[in-house]
Formats: sequence, C-alpha cells, structure tokens
Amino acid sequence: MIPEFDSQREKEKYFRSLSPEQKINAFTEMIWESEHIVFLGGAGVSTESGIPDFRSMILLRLEIPLQ
Repeated sequence: MIPEFDSQREKEKYFRSLSPEQKINAFTEMIWESEHIVFLGGAGVSTESGIPDFRSMILLRLEIPLQ
C-alpha cells in the first residue's frame, strides 16, 4: 500500500527510494485505485525510445540533413 504524503518532496523521495520492481508494483496499485486514467503520448515519447518520428523519415527520404 502506498503511504499518504504531506508534501510533493516527501512523495518524490519515497518513490526514488524504491527498486524498479517496487515502482512497477506501486504504479500498478495507483492504476487499480484510480477511477480515471489519462495517458499522454507524442513524438517525444517514441523518439526518446529510439523510434524515428514521421518528420525524420521524410527528411531522410528527401536527403535533407537533420538540424
């Protein structure tokens, strides 16, 4: 169970102290306890993961150097 926190700083300190497995478990718990969930994604999410975005692919095909 995730404890209650008095401040954002306290919450961040707690989550930084968790192991990767504990973070996954805490995230799962937060999802199950939530009534509504919103996930936002965009080009930055995929490019950060190494997936080229649409714009980069067009520039590569046109042989325009990326800036």
